[in-house]
Amino acid sequence: MKKTLKRYLAIVMVVLMVAALLPASAMAGDYDSHWAAGSIKQAVDMGWYLRTTDDNYRPDDSITRAEFVTAVNRLMAFTGTASLSDFSDVKAGDWYYNEFARAVANGLFADADDTLRPKDLITRDEAISILSDIAESSEDADEDLAAALDESFPEAVNLTRAETAVLLVTMYDGGVYGVSQMTKYQILVLEIAFTKTFPADFAFDFQYMFGEMIYSPFAMTLIRGEGHNILVDSGVDVSVPKKAQMFDDAFAENAHTPEAILNTVGLTCEEIDVVILSHLHWDHATASLCYPNATVYVQREELDLWTEVSSNPIFGALTSGTFDTSTLGDLKQLDKEGRLEFLDGDYPDLLPGISIIAGGMDHSFKSQCVVVDTQFNGAAATFVVTGDVGNRPENFAGAPGNPGFIPNIHFGVGSPMNTLKLFQRIMDIVDGNVDRIIPTHDGSRIDRYPTVISELGLHISTLCP
Repeated sequence: MKKTLKRYLAIVMVVLMVAALLPASAMAGDYDSHWAAGSIKQAVDMGWYLRTTDDNYRPDDSITRAEFVTAVNRLMAFTGTASLSDFSDVKAGDWYYNEFARAVANGLFADADDTLRPKDLITRDEAISILSDIAESSEDADEDLAAALDESFPEAVNLTRAETAVLLVTMYDGGVYGVSQMTKYQILVLEIAFTKTFPADFAFDFQYMFGEMIYSPFAMTLIRGEGHNILVDSGVDVSVPKKAQMFDDAFAENAHTPEAILNTVGLTCEEIDVVILSHLHWDHATASLCYPNATVYVQREELDLWTEVSSNPIFGALTSGTFDTSTLGDLKQLDKEGRLEFLDGDYPDLLPGISIIAGGMDHSFKSQCVVVDTQFNGAAATFVVTGDVGNRPENFAGAPGNPGFIPNIHFGVGSPMNTLKLFQRIMDIVDGNVDRIIPTHDGSRIDRYPTVISELGLHISTLCP
């Protein structure tokens, strides 16, 4: 099954392997004098490139079919899986099993026999054929792609990593298809647990739905595209008894590990390359160590002040029911591994199409919201993942009898005014469209967006396809 180029503008931004993101400096010098240095550098600077076992680019190495399929899956943000029982050479437990299951589910290899040849090196003509079929808008796609490479090499030669960079950067620059460089992301909200008895009074500062109990999910937000699998908030590592107990204390049920939850959308913890912590409350930040290949982003002031508060018993009221001190140890370990990145306030270009706006002394000491510039129904759209700055749409849009902002100050450390100022910033970014605002604990989400129930009994909501 072919996919049109218009649907997948993100083809211009493919990652060159499923492995983790590395700082560009870690690979500098490996390709400086290479004939394709410009293309490789562009791929490195954009954050999409092949990582090898020795952390180099190794531009003249060939790549396997499994590696290339992984890149295409990330490129297309493919979801779903298909049975591979008809194929004899891809078995459950192989690192690439899920990648081929995802590719087959989305129509790749429709003409394959009983083998997928995952370990074979992919040839130039095979790679060009795959890209041409996906980008069916150009009648001369295969010739155009081949022309981007050095004509002295025959098409039967195995594709190198350098040549892969040339192909994809050529597409990115519009030389072949003239494609838009607008970023494209899929946004899914994955429940990690839920409570059916959350007091609405807490969500609306006793101004709306007084005395009612509402459905309130615990969740993390998955942002997929442009070569990245990004999580906003880490979930909770309930394999640790102390952390699982926190859900029980919150009267929550059906909690699962991040690995189990990601498996329901065809991912593993190893495939997450970025984790952005909206704030450091226990239900948002106590599973950061579960993602071995991820860079974790936190506001410096958020960590500093929770460290200070946790060390002084006089501030115990701020930590009760909201903060788990194990988070400090987890972040210290990430820092030791070189995988913790500190942000100081707003950050306009964290990743392509991904920006950060920061509050201060609102729900937490230094909350950060994730702004996602993407496409929705063929047009530009901006979403904001707010963490716990707001609980539901009514916080931002008002409610009957409450026409203005309704702050949620319960469990907060700062002032209502700071919360309302951040509400205004968020509403300005989304042009007043509350459907583009993604609060973590929004129980109304399952009725407002396409939502399915996973095999774990948890909701998966698609906010942006």
